[in-house]
Amino acid sequence: MTEPAKKEKYVAQTILGVVFPVLAASIELTTGFCRDTFFDPLPNIWSCLVFALIPIANAMVLYGLAHPTEKSLPRLMLANGISIGVSAYFSLTFVTLLPLSMLGSLIGIGLCGLTPFFALVCACRLRTRLLKMRSNYEISSPERLGSLGGIAGFLLLLPIGLSALTTDVALNWIENGNVEFREKGVRWLENYGSTSVLAHLAAGRRIGYYSWGSSYGLFDDWNRRSSVTPELLYRLTGRSFPQLDQPTWRSGRPLWNPFKIYTPAPRRGTEGLSLSESVIDGWADGDGMVGYLEWTMVVRNDGSRTQEAVSTIQLPKGATVSRVTLWVNGEEREAAFAAKAKVTEAYQRVVRRKRDPILITTDGLDRIQVRCFPVLSRDHMRFRIGISLPLELESPTRAVLPLPFFVDRNFSLADKTKHHLWIESRGTLDLPAKNVAASLTRDGKNRLEARISGSELPNIASAIKVSRQDISTVWNAWDETELPVVGTLKDTAPGHQPAVVVLDGSWAMRSRWDEVLGLLENAPHVRRVFLANKDVQEFEFDTPESRTRTLQSLRQFEPNRGRDNVTALRTAWSTASHIADSRIIWIHAPQPYALSTIATLWRPFNRSDAPGLIDAPMMVGPNVVVDELPQLKNVHSVPLIGKDSNSFWKRVARIETLPFELVQGSPPAHAYQASRHLTRIWALQQIHQELDKGKEWDDLVPIAERYRIVSPVSGAVVLETNAQYDRAGLQAPKNNLPQTATPAVLLLLVGLVLLASGGLLTRYRVRA
Repeated sequence: MTEPAKKEKYVAQTILGVVFPVLAASIELTTGFCRDTFFDPLPNIWSCLVFALIPIANAMVLYGLAHPTEKSLPRLMLANGISIGVSAYFSLTFVTLLPLSMLGSLIGIGLCGLTPFFALVCACRLRTRLLKMRSNYEISSPERLGSLGGIAGFLLLLPIGLSALTTDVALNWIENGNVEFREKGVRWLENYGSTSVLAHLAAGRRIGYYSWGSSYGLFDDWNRRSSVTPELLYRLTGRSFPQLDQPTWRSGRPLWNPFKIYTPAPRRGTEGLSLSESVIDGWADGDGMVGYLEWTMVVRNDGSRTQEAVSTIQLPKGATVSRVTLWVNGEEREAAFAAKAKVTEAYQRVVRRKRDPILITTDGLDRIQVRCFPVLSRDHMRFRIGISLPLELESPTRAVLPLPFFVDRNFSLADKTKHHLWIESRGTLDLPAKNVAASLTRDGKNRLEARISGSELPNIASAIKVSRQDISTVWNAWDETELPVVGTLKDTAPGHQPAVVVLDGSWAMRSRWDEVLGLLENAPHVRRVFLANKDVQEFEFDTPESRTRTLQSLRQFEPNRGRDNVTALRTAWSTASHIADSRIIWIHAPQPYALSTIATLWRPFNRSDAPGLIDAPMMVGPNVVVDELPQLKNVHSVPLIGKDSNSFWKRVARIETLPFELVQGSPPAHAYQASRHLTRIWALQQIHQELDKGKEWDDLVPIAERYRIVSPVSGAVVLETNAQYDRAGLQAPKNNLPQTATPAVLLLLVGLVLLASGGLLTRYRVRA
C-alpha cells in the first residue's frame, strides 16, 4: 500500500471514528433534536462520558498505528475493545432508527443516527489494523485484552438498560394483569423500578436504552402508556417533576449526579415567569375592626414566548376582593364585577385574541385564583388587588391585621424579591420583624413600613398588632336607600373542640416533621391521630400514656413517597363522626395529585352534622383535594406555611366565626361608625348564608354586583376596551375607558391626520 493510500484511509477513519461522534454528541446536547423527536440517547452525564470514550479510544488507536511500539499495543488493544463495546451498545440503541437515518442521510439530516454504526465499523477496521501491525512487527500481545475491553465498554451502560427492562416488566403487570398483578407491579416498581425512566415516559419522552428493552415498537404509542402517569411518579417518590431534578445545564443535565437520568420538567409553559415587584399598602381601623389592603404586583416574563401567570392567594377569614385594576398601555383600568361564569367567559374570549385581561374568581373558601394573560416575552404585567377584610380580635384592646399570601403559583418568587409593606392606622401598630420602621403621618396616623422577603410573607400573616378602644358595636350605611349594617363583637375567648388529626406521611413533610410533632405536644384536645402511610395508621391520643406512645412512634417515622390522604381523611371522618362536636385537622404537604377518588369525600363532608375540616398546609403548593371539593361551609383553611405555629391552635379555635355578628338594623347611639368595607364583608356573609339555605346562584349575583365583591357566585375581570365589555354582556367601569382604540393607536391616527394636513397645506402653498 502506498503512502498516499495509507493517509487517505486514516483520514476516512478519523472522520468516521473521531469527528462524527464528537459532532453528533455536540449537536444532540445543543439542540436536543433526537431527544425531542424520538428518544434521549444521552440522558445523563454518565452516558455522555461513556459515549466520549468512542472518539477518545479511536484517536488513541490512530495515533498508535502511526507510532507503533511494543509497549503501546496492549493499551491500544484494550482501548479498541472499549470503543467496539460502546459503539455496539449505541448501535443497538439506534437500530430501530437505522432505516430513517439512511433515508435522512440523503438530505443531510440522518448522519447523527448513523454515527454509532460508522464508529463501530471504524473500530472493527482499526482492530484489523492492530492485528496486522502485531504480525508485521512481530509484537506479542494477548488478544483477550480486546475482548475484555469490548465487554467492559458494553457493561458500562448495561445497568441503565436493565433498569429500563425491569421497569417495563412492572408496567406490563400493571397494564395487562388483574388486581393481584397490578399490586405486584407497583411493589416491583417501588423496589426495583427506575423513577427516572418513568418520569421520561410520563412526560411523553423516552430514553434510548428503553427503546430496545420495551415490548412496544418505536412507532407505537408506547411512550404514552396509560399506567405511566404523574400520579404514579408521585406515589413512588412523593415528588413532582420539578422536585425530581433541578437541571443546571442549558441542555437540562443535572451536574451533581452523573448517574441519574435527567427528568424532564412538566410542560406548564411557565419558564421565565417571576414576581419582580410586590407592594402591600393599606390601613387598619382597630376600633371599627375592618381593614383594607391593596396588593400591587408586577409579573415579569423573561422567557421566549407569551405566557399566562396563574396564582392562588389565601385571603384572611371573611375577606373579599373589592377592587381589581390592570395597567394597560400605561393606564390603570378598573374591573367589572359580574357572575363568575360571565366574567370567566369574557376572559377566555379575550385570551384567545391575545389581548390584556385579568380574571379573579374564588378558589375555595377564603381563596382566590388570579389569572393574567398575556405576559409578553421580555415584558411585564402590572395589576392591583384590593381586599376588604375584618380584623381578628385578640383582646378588647388589641386586634390583629391578617395579610394575604400565596399558596400556589406558576411563577418564581426568589428570596431577593421583597414585599414592600405600608400600613396606616389611628391606633398603634406593632410588627415583630426585621427591617421595620414606624413613623407618624402628617395627619397624626401611625405608619408601619417593612420590607419582607418573598418566602417570609406567610410568617407575618398574623403578626401585625393594632391597638383599639374597648368598643363592642360598629356600624356602616352603604347609602340612604337601605338599612345600616350593625356589627356586635363576640367573646374573644377561644373554645377548643375535640379534634381528630390527619398527618400526611409524604416525602415533602420531612423538612417540617419535627414542627408537626411539636404542634401535637401542645394539643390536649386531640383525641385521635391518623397517619397517611402505606396504609392508614390510627393512634390513640386521649390519655397521657397514649400520647407518649404515639409521639414516640411518630418520631421514629420518616415521611417518604407519596401517600393517599383521601383515604386517610375518609377513615378519620368515620371516627370523628362518633365524637360529639368534633373537627378534623388535616396537616399536610402540597397535594399535586390525588391517589384516591376525591368524590368519595363529597357526601360525608356535605352532611349537616358532619365534623368540620380544617385544612392546614405546611408549605406553598397545589392542593387538588380541597380544590375539587364543592363549596362546603364546614371546610376551612388555617395555613401553617409560615414558621409562626405558636398561634395555630388559637386560630383553629376561632376559624368558624367572624369577630362580630353582622345584621341589618338601626345602630345604637354609642356605636362606632366604620368604613363601607364593613358592608362589603356583610354582603359576602349574606351570600354564603343564602347559599347554605339552597338559594340559586343567579339570585345572589345582584348582591355581588351592587357591592362590587368577588364571591362564590361572582368574579372580577379587566378588559381593554368598552367594546370588549359590550360583547361580553358586562357593564364597563366608569373610568373613561377607550371605546375601541388604545392611546397608542389614537396617537398614531392623530399623527397621520397631522401629516396628511401638512401635505395638503404644502401643496396649496406651492400652487399659490
